[in-house]
Amino acid sequence: TACNYACDHCIDWDALNLAVRHNEAELLAALRNLAARGLKSVILIGGGEPTVHPAFGAIVRFLKQELRVQTAVVSNGSRNEKIAEVADCFTRGDWVRLSLDAGSDATFQAMHKPKGKGITLDEICERAGAIKRANPAVHLGFSFVITWRGAQRDAVRVEENLHEMEM
Repeated sequence: TACNYACDHCIDWDALNLAVRHNEAELLAALRNLAARGLKSVILIGGGEPTVHPAFGAIVRFLKQELRVQTAVVSNGSRNEKIAEVADCFTRGDWVRLSLDAGSDATFQAMHKPKGKGITLDEICERAGAIKRANPAVHLGFSFVITWRGAQRDAVRVEENLHEMEM
């Protein structure tokens, strides 16, 4: 439930960066139990940014190498190197989706409010290539949450991006 962005349009707005932590041993045991009962796939979405979890790589390898389940990652792309580090264990049908939501860095910055230096849309797109270089079989895609003029969440104005879809 941790994230290194502060997006006004985030679906997990109320659940992010709370003190709630999952017990990793219990989580792995639950996944092992689900796999024994027929679990076929897992999407690591995190209710935030899954790659900020300290055990991200170990969990991906657990899912792929021990449980042998199809695995997908939905990421904001800010830590593509963490995905590239485990891309070697992805197999046919596994995928990564980067939530970009913008065509320009100015809109990207206004929408995502990255908490860190040097996180730009161009750098994310450039570093996405490392995932494909690590494993060309990984399906790599992008998502675009559409927002429009006048959109808001509670009393917070949401940055418009509709005009950048084609970009």
